[in-house]
Amino acid sequence: MLITQPRVHRYMAGRATDMLSTSLFTLALTWSLLETGLSGAGIAMLALACTLTSTVLTPIAAAWIDRISRRRVLVVTKGVQLISALPLLVIPEGHELQIAAMMFAQWVFWLASDVSWTCGNAFVQENYEPSEYGAISSLQEMILQSFTLLSGALGVLLLSIWNIQQFSLFAITIGALATMLYAMTPYQQKPRHHSGASFVGSIAETRTIFATRRYFYGFVALSCLPYPMLTYLGKLVPVWLSDQGYTGSWLAGWSFSYGTGALLCGALITLVLARINLKDLMQHSLLLMAGLLLITGAVLRPEVLIVMAVLIGLLNPVNRIARSNLLHLEVPIGERGRIEGGLKIISTLLQSASYVMIAVLAAVDRIEWGFAAFAMVLLVFYAGMTVLRSRADEDEAVAVSAT
Repeated sequence: MLITQPRVHRYMAGRATDMLSTSLFTLALTWSLLETGLSGAGIAMLALACTLTSTVLTPIAAAWIDRISRRRVLVVTKGVQLISALPLLVIPEGHELQIAAMMFAQWVFWLASDVSWTCGNAFVQENYEPSEYGAISSLQEMILQSFTLLSGALGVLLLSIWNIQQFSLFAITIGALATMLYAMTPYQQKPRHHSGASFVGSIAETRTIFATRRYFYGFVALSCLPYPMLTYLGKLVPVWLSDQGYTGSWLAGWSFSYGTGALLCGALITLVLARINLKDLMQHSLLLMAGLLLITGAVLRPEVLIVMAVLIGLLNPVNRIARSNLLHLEVPIGERGRIEGGLKIISTLLQSASYVMIAVLAAVDRIEWGFAAFAMVLLVFYAGMTVLRSRADEDEAVAVSAT
């Protein structure tokens, strides 16, 4: 069986423990910063700083991913996260440096996670066969979301009894395990065709790579909006809950519910991928999520947030998995890092805009408008995908007829 192969189960175990350490720790960081008095606008500005830095560093990281061992990238980025959490182990509770240390850790975890997850898609394409992609997608989603559920369940319990030092110790311990599992994963780096350009030249080639199929990559780029939507909701929901006086248990419950939906996606995705066109999945998931956000904004209660989180958790991974599998089949191995990097820049720019939206809504005391506002953005992107898909199909038809 696929799961019994060391190159699969060690990588999956590394991803699972990575997810557990990162998700629980960043959940605790966000809530602890709010409890220490940082405003909703402050949280949004911190997230904006993270995304802007990520945008600047992404082209460098993408070219790096295409030129060296992708397993090494996974190991190094996780190690950097562990180092950033160390100061929180020794800074006393309530010390004036604690807020700065928490903000620094949030920044590092954010940037390192961006690089790691960008690399993960390229790693899967390179280390596994096309016939395995569907099964890998299903297995990865089920394992990772099981650990998302676990982190949500732990969050319900631990946010009320642990301080940030204890969360840091947990993140470091479990994160070290993830690092070892990545290092132990069997990996065979495949030949990558390069133009012979320097490192800087490889970065510059990204624009040319995208331009060769601009409509196709435009379609794919618009499908990336659900990731910024998830991170946007990851900030919007705690700000709204905090403003309304709800406890951290509701936030943990929201995270738990999202994980439940994503776990259902993992269980069903192999069947879905085999029966529905990948591009259709990418488009229709956006349309359905827009509807869910409109309902959430119209009936805004914590119970509604939790129910809708299950459905959004089901649909959001469908879009992401369909896009990843489409790129596995369409993109050369030696270009995948830069393709992922370019898409990541687009995602982070959208994230930056979304956090500005949160800051503005918080400043005018209308944070509840954030759900409907993002639903309208999703509808605009859905329309754009429809147009670009039609033009990409026309280009492909012309190329086929020419040959």
